[in-house]
Amino acid sequence: MANFIITENQLKQLTKNLKEDFMGRDDIYRVGRCNVNLFGIHELTYKGREVEDVNASEIDFTFQIDLSFKSYGIKDLSPYNPQGPSELEIEVLYYDENEEENEETTTVQLDWENVMQDDAEISWIGYDNQIDIRLKNDENGDIVVETMTIFKKSL
Repeated sequence: MANFIITENQLKQLTKNLKEDFMGRDDIYRVGRCNVNLFGIHELTYKGREVEDVNASEIDFTFQIDLSFKSYGIKDLSPYNPQGPSELEIEVLYYDENEEENEETTTVQLDWENVMQDDAEISWIGYDNQIDIRLKNDENGDIVVETMTIFKKSL
């Protein structure tokens, strides 16, 4: 780990920049460059053909932290209200009927209201920079999100 020496003015500027990154609100926190882990890939079909691979880029999401305290001190710190993009762009690699490799980009809808929150062993209050998404085919054969899981740490 590196140690840095900064001036008071540099600290003020850094604090100002960080607050701007949090959309100007003190109660909004951001998980940036969040890794998207995709599951269920080898059970998928795309355009009626078996899927070889699916890739997604990193995304950002925000959340809030609830602070509950009593007369003796802090009772609970808990992250809540994760919010992110409404859709995720994925690249689907599949083979057509001539066994030629095809790669197409499509989107899947993300439902942040029904995201599962799993307790993770991380050393801060908030969410880990990873999202697990399980994909499936719907009744029309389109690729959709079956489940989304994020990993939180709270007291």
